[in-house]
Amino acid sequence: DVTPVRISSVSIINHEIWVKTPDGIEHDVKLRGMDIPLRTGQEISLISALKKDGSHLHTILQNHTASKRWVLRDASALNTELELSPFNWKT
Repeated sequence: DVTPVRISSVSIINHEIWVKTPDGIEHDVKLRGMDIPLRTGQEISLISALKKDGSHLHTILQNHTASKRWVLRDASALNTELELSPFNWKT
């Protein structure tokens, strides 16, 4: 009796980028499962939005140099890595 062999594989993309804030401090940001091409010297912004109840909605990575944008789903992890504090925009 022959038992068939089942083989499967999964590739996960991992990125580590360094972001320098206006005060000159560099922060490492690790992105998992997203293919975001970045090059040294490109200007990017990381923008995180929260719902009124304080729960995370999403984070956007904007590459100003390449005029491209990606929506990141794990805003909480990114906020923790960059030590970002939520704020409420009130008019």
